[in-house]
Amino acid sequence: MAKRGRKARGSDEEYDAKPVHKVSSSRYKHREPMDVNLMIEHDEVEADKECSVYSHMFRNNEPCWRSAYAKGSTRPARHLCVICGFFANYKCRNCASRRIEGIDSYYCSLRCLEVHNETNCGKAVHLAQW
Repeated sequence: MAKRGRKARGSDEEYDAKPVHKVSSSRYKHREPMDVNLMIEHDEVEADKECSVYSHMFRNNEPCWRSAYAKGSTRPARHLCVICGFFANYKCRNCASRRIEGIDSYYCSLRCLEVHNETNCGKAVHLAQW
């Protein structure tokens, strides 16, 4: 005797099963996906509707996108290895002498330094010259 349910793929046997009912999706509320820029613009329009002087900062005692900001970190910046992405303690001397101040290449180990030097200190490789 056959079990009730769906027929296995590829089998030619008839089965004694209840009909499968599809659930319509019209019962559920659907929203279109919103882009972040669209959300910010929508929030600004709502904030402009209110005539208060402080409407750009708070709307109904709720923060809005205009007032959202982050302060600078109190901790020092993290230096990450340009090869593997781990925390780095060493700075490449060649890159530091050639590049603008503040944009330095850091590495975490001698192995990563070797890879960094083999790639001409991270310069773009022109494959057309090969």
